[in-house]
Amino acid sequence: MIDARNVYRKVTRKIFDFSPEQEQNLLAIVWLYRGETGRYLDLVAGYCQRMLTEGAACFTMKDDNDEMVEPLPDFLSALTSLRSYFDPFLKTLAKDAPHTEPLKGTG
Repeated sequence: MIDARNVYRKVTRKIFDFSPEQEQNLLAIVWLYRGETGRYLDLVAGYCQRMLTEGAACFTMKDDNDEMVEPLPDFLSALTSLRSYFDPFLKTLAKDAPHTEPLKGTG
């Protein structure tokens, strides 16, 4: 028996079910119990491969127009630009204001 009472997603107010990943993870517990470690390791390898693919997409990917974009570097550039707009305001605040601790070391 597997106690999966707290493993669910809420679909509607009265309907709860398992996501495909939750089903796979519960099934993996059964595989391990039965000694089918190869199936479990294949599942984990699939998860790792998906994580690496999605992580790589943060750095370079193609957009809808089939042009290469760099989501993470573009996002960091946008944050730097946003910070430059906030700097004049931050300089008007007191040196011992609550904002100073989080901003230490951010340049």
